[in-house]
Parts: sequence; C-alpha cells; structure tokens
Amino acid sequence: VMYLRFLSVFSFALLASGTAGAATIFSSDFSDEGATTSTLNYTGFDDFSVSSGSVDLIRSGDYGISCETGGWCLDLDGSTRHGGTLTSSVLRFLSGFYRVEATISGNQRTQDEDVVDIGVTGGLLDETITVGGDEASTDYSFDFSVDTDTSASLFIRNLGGDNIGAILDKVSVENIPAPVPVPASLPLLAGGLGLLVVARRRKILP
Repeated sequence: VMYLRFLSVFSFALLASGTAGAATIFSSDFSDEGATTSTLNYTGFDDFSVSSGSVDLIRSGDYGISCETGGWCLDLDGSTRHGGTLTSSVLRFLSGFYRVEATISGNQRTQDEDVVDIGVTGGLLDETITVGGDEASTDYSFDFSVDTDTSASLFIRNLGGDNIGAILDKVSVENIPAPVPVPASLPLLAGGLGLLVVARRRKILP
C-alpha cells in the first residue's frame, strides 16, 4: 500500500510539473465588431488594422462559409484580389513566455490550398501554415519567448490573391508559465517504481 501511495503521489507530481495556468493578453472572435451583415473589404475593426490588401468580415452561413465560433469569422483574402495583412493593436510583452493560438479552416469553397503567415512583429514569431480548401476548423498554437520588455503586434495574412482565402475564426495571445523540463531519468524512475509495485503485489497475493 505504501508503494502504491508513493507511486500515485509521484505520478501526480510528474503531471503537475507540465501544467499551469495562462493569462490572456489579447483575444478576438470577431463577434463584437457591431456589424449586422457580412461586409466585404472590412476595415472597421476596434483592435486590428488592415494593410496591403483586404479581408472580408463574414457572418456564419453567408457565401457558403460556416464560422466555427462566435457566429462571425474572417476571409483572410478579401475581395480586392490582394490578401490583407491583419495587424493587432500594440501589445505590451514583459519578459517571459507566450503562446499565439488561432482557429483556422480552409476556404470552404474550393479545393485550393491557402498559405497563412502568422506571427508577432519585431521578429518575435513568424510561422507559416498551409491549409487545404476543405480543411475543418483547426486550432493552431505557436510558442515564443521575450527576453526583454517590449511592445509588438500580432499579425496574420493570407499569402496569395484570388479573393478566396483561409477562414480565421478566432485568435488570441497568452502569457504562459515557463516550461518545466522533465529530467530524462524521471520516466525511468517511474517505470522502476511500477515494477516494484507489481513485484510487491505478486509477493503478497496468494
């Protein structure tokens, strides 16, 4: 019994070492834009600016597009044949660790792939993903660290320009705890304890 109790506590400690809370510093699902109808080449964002092209604000169900969250989403390749760069308001990053999360689906209208660039200005983050036209809403996450306090903005853009782009349902930036590395010896130790428990039980049981 003592072995079992120790193993349970030890296993819980292993799990707890890799989990902790996160604090959201920016989030949008485009449901608070105040629009009542889908708007092509939308520029009325409270927390974003659009440059070098356009994006379309879509109400779920319009143009054959289903929005996963909030009833609203963005076609990242607007109706000017130039996919716009969506840039957030300036965010304050203190030294630490951060995660960008975005829910993105394919354009839902063609089988063509779309390439989406997502990152944080100042070289803090820059990732590219390829999304199939029929790809269901998928949650993407990207982690990065900040060495010194700085100000920067989140950016997202659909590379290409055929008026039909990937669909952005929501996006957020979170301050996350520093990752806690698990020493390579710990899983081996846990396995050894498990074998001890098995051996102990076999010895006790008739």
